[in-house]
Amino acid sequence: MLIAKKLSLFGTWGSQMAFLISVGYQIYLPLWVIKKEGTPSFHPNLKTSPPSPHNIISKNELFFLAKLYLSTFILYGASFAGWQFLKASLNAHAFYFSFSLPPQLVLLMFSNLFLVAFPEEFFYRGFMQTRLLKLFPNRTSLLGWPIGWAIMLVNLFFALGHLVGETNPWRLATFFPGIIFSGLVFRYKSILSAIIYHTFCNVYSEILAHSFR
Repeated sequence: MLIAKKLSLFGTWGSQMAFLISVGYQIYLPLWVIKKEGTPSFHPNLKTSPPSPHNIISKNELFFLAKLYLSTFILYGASFAGWQFLKASLNAHAFYFSFSLPPQLVLLMFSNLFLVAFPEEFFYRGFMQTRLLKLFPNRTSLLGWPIGWAIMLVNLFFALGHLVGETNPWRLATFFPGIIFSGLVFRYKSILSAIIYHTFCNVYSEILAHSFR
């Protein structure tokens, strides 16, 4: 979810509270359920024992993330440019691109990391996906990427959650990057990679939005 859209909810006191509540429940609810069930402990790598500092993220995982970042940079950037060109053509507007970084880029990155990517991955992939996979083990894959019932349901809820505060149907398109986030967690049994990649996608989207006019 783009942080600009999130922060746009901060226009009134009521919408500020709605945003903070949504962030709070995404963190509190899983912890409350886990505590109630008596789970020994819970860590971002989804294991019941603390991760070793040497295996928090492997070299193979970092290499895969690097390839994923490069693919996203090229494919999503090209798709975004094509969409902006199409809109400009349909509306008889000039197509204009000038590389521009969003204001307060560092704040944007940290806001996305701690207020968007972390709570969303913690709740949807770390908590909900883990439980749904116990009910519906993944038996379907596409090009090695899981697309079973649990993955589909998690990302349906993920997409619908993006309609809170803004009923733009295009927000439902978050279902598709959500599949990638889910695949990362499924593949590496950790939400860490998904958090990093989620943050990257949101910040990259903001850069593109500021660069195309």
